[in-house]
Amino acid sequence: EVAEEWRIEAMPTFLLLKEGKEVERIVGAKKDDVHKKITEHLALPVSA
Repeated sequence: EVAEEWRIEAMPTFLLLKEGKEVERIVGAKKDDVHKKITEHLALPVSA
């Protein structure tokens, strides 16, 4: 059911979501690719 809802057709599939919306889809990725995409979308707190 969840796979159908998010149109997942292959494994592994990583979905990066922001506020409930898909911002990135990584299919059949390598560890370094997944890490890079997560880092790109990661919101880091600003130091005071």
